[in-house]
Amino acid sequence: MELPKSTSTLTLCSNVPFNSDLRHTRRFVTKSEQTGFFNSRMKLRYNDVSFQKQEYYYITRVGINIEQLRDVNYMYFKNVDRTYYCFVTNLEYVNDNMTIIHFELDYLQTYFFDYTTRRSYVERMHTTQPPKENEQLDYGQDYDTVNIENIELFDGIKFLVIISKKPLHTGSTDEQQSSVVGVPQPLSFYIVPFNPGRYDDVNGGYVMPSITIGGGSDHHFLSSPERVIRAFYKSETAQNNIVSMYLTDYTGINMTYDRNQPTGELNIPKNTYQRLSVEETEDAVKMLYVHYLTQSHVMEIPIGTTRQYFGSVTHDIGDKLKDYPYSVITLDDRRGNRVDYKPDMFLDDELTVLVRGALSHNNEVSYSLKNYQLTASLKDKLKGGVQFEHSLTNINPQDIAILNDHLASYMQGNKNSMNARREDMMFNTMFGMATQAPSALLGGLGGGLSTATSITTGMIGLQQSIGGEKAKIEDIKNMPPGLQKQGANIHADFLHAKMGVKLIFKRIQKPARDRLSDYFNVFGYKINKMTHINERTMTRFNYVKTKGINIKCSLNNEVVQKIQSIYDNGITFWHTDDVGNYDVTNEVI
Repeated sequence: MELPKSTSTLTLCSNVPFNSDLRHTRRFVTKSEQTGFFNSRMKLRYNDVSFQKQEYYYITRVGINIEQLRDVNYMYFKNVDRTYYCFVTNLEYVNDNMTIIHFELDYLQTYFFDYTTRRSYVERMHTTQPPKENEQLDYGQDYDTVNIENIELFDGIKFLVIISKKPLHTGSTDEQQSSVVGVPQPLSFYIVPFNPGRYDDVNGGYVMPSITIGGGSDHHFLSSPERVIRAFYKSETAQNNIVSMYLTDYTGINMTYDRNQPTGELNIPKNTYQRLSVEETEDAVKMLYVHYLTQSHVMEIPIGTTRQYFGSVTHDIGDKLKDYPYSVITLDDRRGNRVDYKPDMFLDDELTVLVRGALSHNNEVSYSLKNYQLTASLKDKLKGGVQFEHSLTNINPQDIAILNDHLASYMQGNKNSMNARREDMMFNTMFGMATQAPSALLGGLGGGLSTATSITTGMIGLQQSIGGEKAKIEDIKNMPPGLQKQGANIHADFLHAKMGVKLIFKRIQKPARDRLSDYFNVFGYKINKMTHINERTMTRFNYVKTKGINIKCSLNNEVVQKIQSIYDNGITFWHTDDVGNYDVTNEVI
């Protein structure tokens, strides 16, 4: 770039807080602000000065001892209608009264108001909101747990679900129809809610919550699960009638919980998709009977916000360290099953746990976090932001062990009966053969043949009957092994309070967190896309690094290339005179 060969006025400045490496510069809003800044740093002024071009720089001579110029690091001069700003790169001693000044043009300050930036490919810069771009930085391998949120539905109330082939309660024929659960089916469903964490030492048994149905004023108290199981243990009809009996966290039945009542209260509304009633068996066992449940209710539990649990961990520039992989939210069911969530992938900052349950032949409860990896348009297409991706589903067998004992007893009883019938068949057949043999000897040839035929037919019948009974016994032996394993985990789960789920909030350890926080504070965030350039979104400074910046101007090609290389190499625009001081608080405007 050719500079003018002389100027009428040359101003030398000291203590200008940026240099020719062009990593930092002071950004001015107006030309008058720019002029005032450099005038305030004027040290000497000379008139009628000439310049000489060297290979890579320019020089000028001033009549002053070099020692008086040691703090001079900048200069500017005006020629016609443009002010040229230059870096003083070296001082050369000539004699005690003469010094040669080496200088280079500061392209940014000289032409800053002569160009505008357009949408360009930006590699890094400060933004008002941290982008969801993976920085791929070294953040260590270990996390600190910053918070744990225990999620227990209805203060820990569990539901004993009993399924029978025929209704267990007394009543009219209409009341004894099988339950409609999703679709019509032949089984009847009963529910007994209880609180396993509250045991009555005085009266014995679990504390039972009261039940209201359909907004009524009647408060029902159901039989305790111990009472239910004891009654079924004594009842042969119930024993042979029950298909399944298990515990679950949630049944999918719409209900609310009032913890202000002495034992807690479950309020079960009546609506078009569910109907329940309190029914009683012949043994005076009270349970909730499900008439129909055609739609499973999704329960929502508000937790808080990601900011509430992680805070603004980047002391100056926002919440980038709240994002994955620097922070992680883990949903844990206390049984070894986990799902990790990225805090920056939620539709908003709110955290809500979704619980989905369903009455079925066994336990199945699904937990997830609402509005994860959703857009606003997709949320509208989903029912309340409910999606089955990224769910933690608990399908652990939680069957009551006593059910296996009764079933084994029932099967063993049938087996013993079958063995007894087989022995009776053999005895009766052999006894019949023994009584027919003498008549065969006395009856001659005709009588002998008739008797032999009868004996043969009896032996064939015996073989077929015994074969049938053996097949039934083998069927019992071949019952699925899952029936024998059910109930293996439920005792340990309850004894170790493995109930509900927990949210674990983790972030990288403090040394790595502080290191990355400083990095983001100085260099902003990885962008890697075409976007508008932000040179003034922060209060103190903005970093920008592009790849082939696109600028609009009427400058010559050499100047444009110089400006492009400055942006492509990365530069920090300072909005304060305290250039280079990263200890300042740099907030979003």
